[in-house]
Amino acid sequence: MTTAESPTGKLDTIAKLSLIIGSILVVVFNFLLPTNGIEPIDPENSDKFIAALGNNAGIAQLYQIIVLVGLVLYTRGIIGLWQIAPKGVARYRLGIGQMGSVAALGIWSVVIGLGLAEASVADKLATATLGAQCGRCCWCNDNRQGATRRILRRVSGCNLEWLSFH
Repeated sequence: MTTAESPTGKLDTIAKLSLIIGSILVVVFNFLLPTNGIEPIDPENSDKFIAALGNNAGIAQLYQIIVLVGLVLYTRGIIGLWQIAPKGVARYRLGIGQMGSVAALGIWSVVIGLGLAEASVADKLATATLGAQCGRCCWCNDNRQGATRRILRRVSGCNLEWLSFH
């Protein structure tokens, strides 16, 4: 009769906290994104999706960064588990899981980067749409230091923030 080897040591405190905190950050802040949550918005309804994302772009970008930090912490926890795994098949299997976690971190980093860009574009689109609905705002060209910038100016009665395109 053979028995499995015991772990080579105890899981260090950083790895323990990384597994717990990383998982919680990913689940909670992914749920809190403006397009997710209790009443998720169907991405096929692009007007509603972009409006919700554009109106809350700053908080959406912050939450996506926190999700990425959670993924990094979770991967650190998986690496800590691999370090204490006993030699043999268990360590080999956990090594495959570790490689999968690191690969997922790379893929999710790209996805979150695209999400940050999407939120930024949705914010600019929501502001431009509001300006078009206002009807009293105007575009002007601002030539400073040789670069042309288009700035949406606030005209009386129009509730817009400054928006500049570089």
